[in-house]
Parts: sequence; C-alpha cells; structure tokens
Amino acid sequence: MEKIIILFFILLFFFKIAKFDPLCKAGVNYCLVCNDIANLCSMCENEIYIPDNNGGCKKKCVVGINNCLECDEEGNLCIKCDIGYFYDENGGCSYTDNCEMSDNGECIKCKNNFILIGLEEGIKICKSLYSEDLKNCIQINNETGLCEDCKEGYYLDIYDKRCSTIKNCYQSVFSKCIKCKFGYYLDRKEDECKVQKENFAHCKETINSITCDICDDEYHFDENGKCISIKNCAKESSEYNICEKCFPGYYLSENKASCTIEQNCYSGDKVNGLCKTCKERFYIDYKDGKCKSNQEDNEFKYCKEANEVCTKCLDNYYLGDDYKCSTTQNCSESYNGTCVECIEDYFIGLDHKCTNIEHCIYSYYFDDCYECEDGYYYNKKNKTCLISEGIFKNCKYGNENTFCERCKDDYYLNQTDHLCYSNEIDGPFYKCAVTDENAENCYICTKDYNIGGIDHKCSKVQGCEISEDENKCLQCDFFYCLDVSTGKCEHNDEAKNKDKIFYYRCNKTNEEGTECALCIDDYVLKNGLCVDEYHCVEQNEDGTCKRCFHNAYNSFCINHDFGCIDLLYDYCLECNDSSDLDKCTKCFDGYKINKFNQCDKIKEN
Repeated sequence: MEKIIILFFILLFFFKIAKFDPLCKAGVNYCLVCNDIANLCSMCENEIYIPDNNGGCKKKCVVGINNCLECDEEGNLCIKCDIGYFYDENGGCSYTDNCEMSDNGECIKCKNNFILIGLEEGIKICKSLYSEDLKNCIQINNETGLCEDCKEGYYLDIYDKRCSTIKNCYQSVFSKCIKCKFGYYLDRKEDECKVQKENFAHCKETINSITCDICDDEYHFDENGKCISIKNCAKESSEYNICEKCFPGYYLSENKASCTIEQNCYSGDKVNGLCKTCKERFYIDYKDGKCKSNQEDNEFKYCKEANEVCTKCLDNYYLGDDYKCSTTQNCSESYNGTCVECIEDYFIGLDHKCTNIEHCIYSYYFDDCYECEDGYYYNKKNKTCLISEGIFKNCKYGNENTFCERCKDDYYLNQTDHLCYSNEIDGPFYKCAVTDENAENCYICTKDYNIGGIDHKCSKVQGCEISEDENKCLQCDFFYCLDVSTGKCEHNDEAKNKDKIFYYRCNKTNEEGTECALCIDDYVLKNGLCVDEYHCVEQNEDGTCKRCFHNAYNSFCINHDFGCIDLLYDYCLECNDSSDLDKCTKCFDGYKINKFNQCDKIKEN
C-alpha cells in the first residue's frame, strides 16, 4: 500500500511540472489538440503528421509524399527515395545530400559541419565547412556559400573569395597571389603585394625585386625600363614609345606612336585608316568607310554592311529581295524591319513571319506552326493546318492523328480521352488548360490564372492554395498572407510590404485586414504581429528578449515588435526601425554603425 501511495505522489509531482511548463501547445508544431495528462499532442493537423515525444507533431512517412517511394514497417522513416533525392533524418527525402531535415523535398537543415546555402533559382545545397575554399574563413554568405571574412592574419581574396596570407592580393590560387589590387604590384621573389611607387610606378609584376618585368594594362616599357602609356595599345614594341597592335576598335598611326579610331568604329584598317567594323547600332558603308546609324527608319535599318544598298543584315535579321532587313526569313519585302510580303510558296501570318504552312497565323519557324486560323488545328506529324473536326474539334495542337495535345483558349484538355471541353463553366475546371492524368483535378491553368496548391482550382490570386472564386482566396501558401478583407494573398516578406508591415511572417489577417490573426509555423502572435521567440537566447526580467542567437554563420538582431530578425550581416544587437526591420540601430560592444547601417569593428588606437 505504501508503494502505491509513493508512486501516486511521484506521478502527481511530474504532472505538476508538466502543467507548469507544458510541452504541448495547441496550434504549435502542427498540433491541434493536446492531452493535458500525458502532456503530449493527441491530434495533429492532417494525415501526414503524427504525434512525437516532444509535445508536437512530426511528419510520418507516406508513399508519394515528400518524394518517398517506400516506407519502413512503422511508417516513420523513408527507406527508398525518388531518383535524385536523398534520405534525411526527418523520415522523408530531400534533393540535397548531407541534409538532416527537409520540408516537401527541400532541405531546411544540414548535418553537422555542413551549412545550408541558397543558389540561383532557389536551389539549396549542404556545403562542407571543411571545403578548400572555406579554409581559414570565419564568416560565410548563406546565399552564395562564399567566404566574407577571414581569420586573423589572413586576407579575403576579392576575386575568388578565398583566404590568403598575402595582404592587398586581388586574385590567388592555393594561397599564392597571382594578381594584386589596383595600385600594387606583385613581387614574386618575396611573394608580397607592394605599393606602386618610384621605379615601380604602373608596374604589375617583378621577378627579381629590382626591376619591373610586366607593366599595368595599357602601359609599356620606355628605354629606361619604366612603365609609360600609349592609350589603347594592346601590344607594345621593345622599341621606345612604339605600339605594335591596338585594342579592338582602334588602329595605328603612321609613326606607330598612337592608336586612333573613326567615329563609331569598332575596328579599323591599319593600312588605309578606314573602318572595318562598326560599333553596335551602326553599319559600315564600304563606299566611304564610315559608320552610319542602322536605327533610322530607312532602307538601312538593321543593316550591318552596305555598298550603296544593304548587303548584310545584323544577326537574326534577313535580307529581302528589296535589299531591306527584317526579322523574318523568306521575306521578299519589308517595312521598317517588319515583313509585309513573302517569297513564292510562303504565307505571311498575323505575326508577320513567313511560313510554308497554309492557314498558319503564328509560327515557331518557317516550317513549324504555333497556331492555325480559326477552324483549323496544327498536326505536328504532317506539319500542316487541318480542319478541326471529329476528335480534333476545338483542338489547337495535335499529335499525329490520334489525340489532341492543346485546346483552344476557352477549352481545357481532358488527359483521359484527349478531348477538349469548355472551361467557361463555373466548376473544378473553370479556366483550366490541362487536367491531371486521371482528369480528377486541373493541372495547368490558362494565361493570367494560377493553380491552387490544395483545391487545384484556377484563380487570379497569386499564391492561393484554396479559392472561393477566381478573385477571392480562402487560404494562401506559406510565403503569402491572406488579407481577409480583400481575399488577396500578399507576400509575407517585410521587404515587399513596407506599407502593411503586419503581413510579415503572417499567414492570415483579421476580418478588417488591419492586423495578423494567424502566423506561419514557428512564430508567435502578439499584438497582431508575428514574433520570433525561438531564436531569443537571453531574456530581460520583464520577459522581453535581451539577446538573440548569433554565431559565425547565423546572425539575429532584437526587434521590439517582431522579436529576433535574421540578418545578412553580422555583429548587430538591435534593429528597431519600423519601416526597415533589419536596419541596425545598435551594435555589439566593440563595434559601431557605419553609413550602410552595418556594424564595423572599432579600431584600437
């Protein structure tokens, strides 16, 4: 009996602790309902989440979700990923190797000793902190993965963003300088970049530390071995003040002491001084060797070379029988660069291009049509415009003689029977262009319409997941905030909404559209704004944040309204400008704000 009583009080003790600091919070970490006794989540947001042991929900493994092809027996981890994807430790797959956690196939956290960086077009990769180009680096750009600051005693190479031991070096290879900054020359014997002065003025490189061996660009040696300049000279002679070759667009004078050029000329003839090729927007007239404008509305528009009449057009322009240039091949007559008549056996379309396909009004090329006349469709096997009838009724583009591939503007393609149906009727296929493979949902919308990520309906609202009608949204995706008063999805990036800053990190506003009512994941709603409390590492006595997370790779500053703000620069403690959230207002000790509102280290006297 005593053991039962003791066990009861132990359970009661742990229950009070759990009540005092509950692990589970409804609306946090995908949890809808908490179990107060167990202090765990009892109901998650949807079928792809299951309760975890930390009071929240985690993604369970679902075949076909998060690029997973096969799950383990417990349904927690993926054991087979789609081609090009890698396992992560969150039960799913990402297209980033060395990833620890992903969301819908995109890596959001890398393994230890790897940093997540973003490349062009939103692609992210996990880059090793021990890679050669990050050696001796203490600060890395999270977008490019390149070094921004080096350890003490090392200098950042401006050209390849590596750390070099050579001060004032512009370009190095494996810690060996090959080019110094402007105003310095490379002393290869001492492996240093030295100031260009006295006998080394305008010098680029020396081998013996005594005399200059290579001059700066556009400079050459005089009879005393000093660097002097002949402007626009590309190759200097060993003779004093003599140039052998000029830069493109210039030609030598008779005494080879200067490089000159005709007006608007790109390269000249060294023998007769006449121009050979002209600068952009000009053509060469071989009649007098002068460069003349090819932008005026006359017979030389878009011309490149002429001799009384145009003989050669600019790239991607074609010379017609009337000696005028147009963008259309097989054109016989043009007006101001636009074709008005084609050669024999070719037809001119509404796009003023010549094609050998009858009834074609818009063409990719002269023997391939994009759109036929009304009442015709394009058969890409025969490369002809045929009458739209039978299974090709309302078809715009057909594959051989079996099925349609693209319908007219007011119709959508059903991918099960490959027939065209009206998309003007209000319903699941309103403004749809192509259905999915089973014709259950719309897959592609018509021009100016966006596909819903959840309801697959077409609407004019960008970023809408579920729409009420074509102009009003009910739920936006992660990167947008639903303004309930307008039904529009607004970007929840503060940089794009300076006039309504409460959109920042918000997923849904109140009915009036005056403040946020629901934040995106991992942010807390306070006073109509979405606050980051997660990255706060030290609090004041009143519960406000005193210091945000900061290390060599991630930097957050304190904002009194929004909590911690992620920065692209370092050593900022506070950022409280309401119109520019990441504008630094206070730096760490030992640093001061510069004119770019960033923090520079205070130099010691």
